[in-house]
Amino acid sequence: MLHARSDRIWDKWREGSEKFDYFIAALSSALTAFVAQGLPLARPTAGATYLEVAAAIVLCGAVALSLQRIRANIVSLLANHASLYHNEARGRLVALLVKGDGTQLINESTGELFSVLEAQAKIESHSQAIANLAPQCSLWKKRAERAYTARDVALVLGLGL
Repeated sequence: MLHARSDRIWDKWREGSEKFDYFIAALSSALTAFVAQGLPLARPTAGATYLEVAAAIVLCGAVALSLQRIRANIVSLLANHASLYHNEARGRLVALLVKGDGTQLINESTGELFSVLEAQAKIESHSQAIANLAPQCSLWKKRAERAYTARDVALVLGLGL
């Protein structure tokens, strides 16, 4: 019961986060277009025009950072999904080993038959995959957080100019 509730809450948070990221990316794009439409085609001469050019450049950076944030979240979710799969598969195999009779095991969800040695090799394979995915999960989570912070700074700076 608690597990299902926490999964639902996490799904709602993730959906809300994705919607917010898309909204901010669209808002950044619209602000960039709004500021850029008033820029002169020739070289800027007045101080205010230089500020408009700087604001357009910073807002373009905010758009790029918004897209980077979305990309980092997608890759992070993919890595986390793979990690969860390997954890669950390893857990099912360990449970089969514990309740098995010691000669041959059957995976009830797939109907696959395998020996104890094959099960142990698969458990080791899943453990290795989990260990390989852990740094990737951490890396993309940090990238998403950095892109989030940098995007917000670029938006505030671009609006302030």
